[in-house]
Amino acid sequence: LNVDLARSGPAIGGGGPPADRVKRLVAVIIDSLISGLLVWGVFGASLATGFGLGAFPALGVGVIGFGLVLIGYLGVQGYLLTTRGQTLGKMAMGIRIVRFEDGGNPGFVKAVLLRSVLWAVIGWIPVVGFLITLVDILFIFRDDQRCLHDHVAGTYVVPVQPGG
Repeated sequence: LNVDLARSGPAIGGGGPPADRVKRLVAVIIDSLISGLLVWGVFGASLATGFGLGAFPALGVGVIGFGLVLIGYLGVQGYLLTTRGQTLGKMAMGIRIVRFEDGGNPGFVKAVLLRSVLWAVIGWIPVVGFLITLVDILFIFRDDQRCLHDHVAGTYVVPVQPGG
């Protein structure tokens, strides 16, 4: 992985100044609320209605529904990240992910695999995952406002330009 930790400064890359930290936080909260409501709503509804399969009918449909909704949601978010550099939360907050070197669309590898999937897997590692995730988050308080996952993926988050 190409980690470009040496680069910094308020006007970075080709996409302009970095997005506001609070907007980034609110975008993550929006995405988390949407996924939580969708996934747990389907699971809870199936348990409440008693529909399902096997020895524990409601649990069977709950798990299947949970999985289908999660896959659908991640598919939508992955598509948006790949094509627009945005999640639903980032769209709501008027920010997007761009490539560090030229401000272009980050694409699937950088936006989905390196920024999202890799960090989810790292977060699952007992103790070490928590510490790396904490360092990742704290990186946003540096001058360039890029988290560790931004450095690894070669991306940063910028305000959406009018008409862009």
